[in-house]
Amino acid sequence: MKKLLLTFSIFLYAAPMFAQVPDGHQPRPRAGESPVLERLSDPQIIPAAVTFTDNFDGPNDTTSLKARGYLPYYRGSSAPGISPTWFTGWSFSPYFSAFNGPDTSYVASEYQSVSATAGAEEVDNWLVLPALPVDSGDTISFYCRSPQGSFFLDTVEVMYSAVGDSVPEAVSWVMIGQFQSDTSGMWVRVTYLAPASGMMARFAIRHHVIDGGPQGNGSDYIGIDQLDIIPWNTVGLPSQKPEIRVSVFPNPAVDYLYIKSFRPGVDHIDVFNAIGQSVWHGRFNAGLLDERIDISGWPSGLYLVSVRAGNSLHVEKVLVR
Repeated sequence: MKKLLLTFSIFLYAAPMFAQVPDGHQPRPRAGESPVLERLSDPQIIPAAVTFTDNFDGPNDTTSLKARGYLPYYRGSSAPGISPTWFTGWSFSPYFSAFNGPDTSYVASEYQSVSATAGAEEVDNWLVLPALPVDSGDTISFYCRSPQGSFFLDTVEVMYSAVGDSVPEAVSWVMIGQFQSDTSGMWVRVTYLAPASGMMARFAIRHHVIDGGPQGNGSDYIGIDQLDIIPWNTVGLPSQKPEIRVSVFPNPAVDYLYIKSFRPGVDHIDVFNAIGQSVWHGRFNAGLLDERIDISGWPSGLYLVSVRAGNSLHVEKVLVR
């Protein structure tokens, strides 16, 4: 497989002194690479009454992650490669700066965490979060991206254990979400819902690519930033005025669900089913403060309606019959 070869002297010129690049590291080739990678502006995120938050502004090497309660695990199909399982992000080209905070203040995982062999290998890197009290419907939210124009797509899975198991082999883990990391050059916010309550539950972010590694057709590099666990009944940010004021009705609902906002400025409306899958996404039409959602084809059960305005979040549980 063709690689983009860069000499070690280039890395010394391009990388900050504190970016720990393993010897022999080779960035993946990519399509349409531009000299300056786009990113979202530096928002100062103040999450709504969160259970847990981490902006990854400190060191994110294995020792530092463990000191903050994380459990990094390598479960690749061959011996570990030249890169750590999870590490402090790289901000030099062809990589990117953090979503917010200092340029390298995000945690990363890449394809050379698994050793090079004659063929493809399985990249399987787990970042297990600290044990937390979680209610059904609580949200895990984080920002994710890959290098702009990467040919090698990365799959990310979001795992959940209601009983708080800490090792990947435990049978209690369920996958509550799966997506391909974005290669457009922008950070993308990802949210999933906890399907069950747990007194000491755990979420995990899993970089998982079957056809991966240095000789595989998948896997490149992913960054994770601004991670929050948000209670389902969060109303909004105490620091943001005015707060979101919305009404979701009827409850229980049949055929149609109505969402009414008492103030303009709502950015997004998302509806999730009981296992955290997104079933509807939209926003208020320009100038209107009411939205009607056709739910006549939805299975009966519990749903969560998430309404966001800026950094404020309003979540309500709705029963569909």
